[in-house]
Amino acid sequence: MRAATHTARRRRAAALTLGRALRRHQRLHKLQELRWEVGKLIPAEQKQLCSQREQEFSQEYNASLDRYMNDVGLDLTSDQAPPRGVFIDVLALEDLGTIVTDSGMSMTLKKDTLHRVRRCEVEHLIRQGSLEERT
Repeated sequence: MRAATHTARRRRAAALTLGRALRRHQRLHKLQELRWEVGKLIPAEQKQLCSQREQEFSQEYNASLDRYMNDVGLDLTSDQAPPRGVFIDVLALEDLGTIVTDSGMSMTLKKDTLHRVRRCEVEHLIRQGSLEERT
């Protein structure tokens, strides 16, 4: 009888350990997905929910991805969807100040202003939620 109880406790402990490991894995996977969706910066409301170790993992993942993209000379995060055209119309959802694009053009992005820009130059701002693409 004691052996059966001991075995049942060990199985329960193993199941709990596996469950915790699975939840940790799922949370880390979500951080990876978040990097591809919004860029390097974790939104503040989600960052508050992350442990210190999860924040460190996110920084390490970002650094690793940045090194790889630098090595191959390609930004894999720039175009998440096939482009409909080179230029797009965007609406500034917040005051962003003056930015200088890769092509050397400067523009002032004030809240509620429309701009026609090259998609690749503002894709990160769209993913961050600072700009909205208009169709």
